[in-house]
Amino acid sequence: MSRHLKFVKNLSWISVGQFSSKVLVFLLLPLYTTYLSTTDYGIFDIILTITLLISPILTLQMTEPVVRFSLEKNSNPIQILAVALFVLIIGSTILILIFPAVRMFIDVEDLYYWFFVFFVLRNLHMLLNQFLKGTNQIKLYAVLGIVSTLITIILNIVFLVVFNMKLNGFLLANILGHFLIILTIFVLAIKNIKGLLNSVIFFNKDLLVRMSQYSIPMIPNALSWWVINASDKIILTFILGPAVVGVYAVGYKLPSILSIIMGMIMSAWYIASVEDFGSDGNRKLFSDTINLILSCNLVIASLIVFFIKNIAELLFQKGFYEAWTVVPILILGYLFFSLAVFLESIYTSSYSTKKLFLSTVSAATLNLLLNFLLIPFFSTIGAALATSLSFIILFVLRYLGSKKIYSFYIPMSRFIISIGIVTLLIIATYISDFVVIRVVLFLFVFCWNLLHIYKNYYVQSLVFGRKEI
Repeated sequence: MSRHLKFVKNLSWISVGQFSSKVLVFLLLPLYTTYLSTTDYGIFDIILTITLLISPILTLQMTEPVVRFSLEKNSNPIQILAVALFVLIIGSTILILIFPAVRMFIDVEDLYYWFFVFFVLRNLHMLLNQFLKGTNQIKLYAVLGIVSTLITIILNIVFLVVFNMKLNGFLLANILGHFLIILTIFVLAIKNIKGLLNSVIFFNKDLLVRMSQYSIPMIPNALSWWVINASDKIILTFILGPAVVGVYAVGYKLPSILSIIMGMIMSAWYIASVEDFGSDGNRKLFSDTINLILSCNLVIASLIVFFIKNIAELLFQKGFYEAWTVVPILILGYLFFSLAVFLESIYTSSYSTKKLFLSTVSAATLNLLLNFLLIPFFSTIGAALATSLSFIILFVLRYLGSKKIYSFYIPMSRFIISIGIVTLLIIATYISDFVVIRVVLFLFVFCWNLLHIYKNYYVQSLVFGRKEI
């Protein structure tokens, strides 16, 4: 099986598993914005934000080596998973000890216990998902993604609509969703549970050292991602309160469509990128893939920006409608974000994880500075601007750095022109009188990049069969 076809096959299965769960976020937005107040949604987003902050530190970012080491020939995935579980147990114990510090952000005592359970189950679920991918149980991963989606939908309807439990119901639905899937994975994918428990207790110390040497340099990278993606919400909370964060978090969901797509692609790409890294075939696969990503994201971005007010009327209820104002600015940033994330695979495949975080730390530092400068004056718009500018700098730094490691091709002239047109479309979106100009700009960037999707190697080969793969 060729590289292109194998990548598409893995992507298809992973997309089934991830898309069903990720699309849940958008399907349930009308439900959330109807049955949750802006404050409730803001509090949950703060819990999620803090979880994302402390997880890389307390788990030593073990999700990364679980899949990377399991893909190696003659590896022992059970021992690899056992080491990661041991680290999670230690990290969860430390979280109990730092309870007073966490309460600075979650000052309601009952919510701290919700937060602790959410932290443990979410990270355990992530480790087990990585185990499934690392052991090539892609079909099971896909099926469980669908099951997880159905369970979460049912639980949210029961706790929010039927019992009207508000924030507690929202938290309970998320926690039970993780718990039920974790049980299923243990039953279906890990047949020797006793052996796994023994491996956790008597873990392989040499393997722990190897996995830590790979994962620890990625902790600053993960923390920098947190600064870029989440620090704005913390600063908004302290300056303007959780209600504003709730509105901003809802607006953040639409641009994250591009992040969701990239997450699905990267899950499959991570497996493909390590095979024959540096070979001519691998380089061609990389260039074909990143060019298709560029074209698809520009098409999706132009659609979201052009129809943003219609989408907001459909998805956002009550006091959440104004969230649309941050979406176009964030969309621009996420165009750069998607390419920067894809370039990250060059660093991980070449074991250059120590170099990886330099670009992210630089972008994170800029983001933090811009948040403090812009949010007091421009509120959520300032937060969106800070995020987008940081993503632009991140892409530039990673593009220049990755070129020194790996040779690939991006059509920069088309990218720059398309970005310029999307920027004009965004500006016109805020001016109600520019309807005709908006239509012209949208049609140009949409049709131009749709044409390049049609011409892409993947489409010509796999759809029309005009080249042998």
